[in-house]
Amino acid sequence: MTYQEYVSKVDLGNSTRVQILGSDTIVSYEEVFQWKWFATKLKIFSFIAYSNEIDKHQIESYSNECLQYAKDNMRGLP
Repeated sequence: MTYQEYVSKVDLGNSTRVQILGSDTIVSYEEVFQWKWFATKLKIFSFIAYSNEIDKHQIESYSNECLQYAKDNMRGLP
């Protein structure tokens, strides 16, 4: 399955495309609320990108950049 085929099958809802470390990345953001969490919201970021090859350094760098993106773009209270 190619990257485009995969992306077309995944329902991301509210998503945008951004560049993270030079990779075209699809970012989805969702908030989930439940009263049992004491009226707090779970904020979920999902990142999808494609690479022909990957190594440990790339995974660590990409994960760190995704975390920073989530921190910078989270809505509401932390």
